[in-house]
Amino acid sequence: MRITPTPRVATTLTALALAGATWLAAPAAPGRAPLRLPEPVAAGALATALADQPAAYMLLDVRPLWQHREYHVPGAVPADLDGVVEQVRGLPGDTRIVILDRDGTTAWAVAGAVMQALGPGGPTLRVLQGGTAAWFHTVEVPRMGASATGQAAPARTVPEARTRKAGC
Repeated sequence: MRITPTPRVATTLTALALAGATWLAAPAAPGRAPLRLPEPVAAGALATALADQPAAYMLLDVRPLWQHREYHVPGAVPADLDGVVEQVRGLPGDTRIVILDRDGTTAWAVAGAVMQALGPGGPTLRVLQGGTAAWFHTVEVPRMGASATGQAAPARTVPEARTRKAGC
């Protein structure tokens, strides 16, 4: 039985191969630098950090362009999987780079491959845990509930239980 990967999986695997992700195929050889992994960042923590220092962060959205156009984290820029290594390499050294996608799965793979391709001296990348879905539910939904004055939305109240009279 032959398994054919979906186009998205094939694109991700191609990006990993182009990024030099040889660590996927074999364990590290003796004397080789240890594998560096991306750091997770929660949606709420990222929202706070972006509010404090928005210019210090670069958000790279590795989803297809149509998904980015449909909805994206404010400030996120689309990143082509084939050129993400060069895009990261071209950023200033003090930039905090966050890779994100819909649910975080592709972002973890891409961030790991990019870090491996850039080597031990490369930047530490971060991955938005849960992707844009987590951002929407953690950051956007509570903002939608806030009133225009910035006050928190009133708590929901439970209606009083009604008692029925006999014969209803």
